[in-house]
Amino acid sequence: MPPIRTRSSQDSACPISPVTDSATRVATWMADAGVPVHVLQEILEHASMETTRGYVHPDDWHLASAAEQANAFLSASGQRRQASRGSASTRGL
Repeated sequence: MPPIRTRSSQDSACPISPVTDSATRVATWMADAGVPVHVLQEILEHASMETTRGYVHPDDWHLASAAEQANAFLSASGQRRQASRGSASTRGL
């Protein structure tokens, strides 16, 4: 049996077995493929959604992509607000 290792990037006191590490990789891969977390919860047979969320670890590419999507949304939202303020002032307000 391979030795139990610990998570270096999170809680260093939290041991991870090879089985847990495999489940984490599979859960992350499935979440990245678009499988909803509540479905992963059923697949992994977790009673708690928080437990399932602990198994899903987005990679740097997905984090950067989410940041870009948020920035695009916020930029578009700000532009719409500016446009509506501009049209209100042209109506004689």
